[in-house]
Amino acid sequence: MTQATLITACFPVVIVVGPRHWEPGWVESLDRQLREVYARRSRFALITDTRPITGIPGAKERKPLVDWLSRPEQLALVKQWSVGSSTILDNALMRGALQAIYWLWTPASPQHAAADFDQAWSWCIQQLSDAGVALPTSPSELREIARREMERAVKSTGAWPTAR
Repeated sequence: MTQATLITACFPVVIVVGPRHWEPGWVESLDRQLREVYARRSRFALITDTRPITGIPGAKERKPLVDWLSRPEQLALVKQWSVGSSTILDNALMRGALQAIYWLWTPASPQHAAADFDQAWSWCIQQLSDAGVALPTSPSELREIARREMERAVKSTGAWPTAR
């Protein structure tokens, strides 16, 4: 099964890297991984990297994700612990479409559409700062940890472009 990769070594920034293909069971796997993040009972920012996804998932593939994101208990966890989420979409048209969705739908925490990792990282660090969440080290040192972990995952899976 193709799964999302969750990186928590740079907490309070958590990075989710989407799977190449949305296969049955990947949303449940993501849910299990994120429950461990919520169990920390600490506020965090989330970066979702969609760059490895090949093709646009159809309605059948998107439905489990939408159902999961819409569950009342999931919404409550996001509202309580997430200071915001930035989604990396390297296609400008897709970023625009996502931004339009945010105008029509009010998510449980602030949302951002980023062109690249740098935009997503900067936005998340600002959200954490605005929320008064202390970082364990400087933003640049934390970003270096994220970069190393993303490179490690790339070497083991070849799943996505590295943070530069």
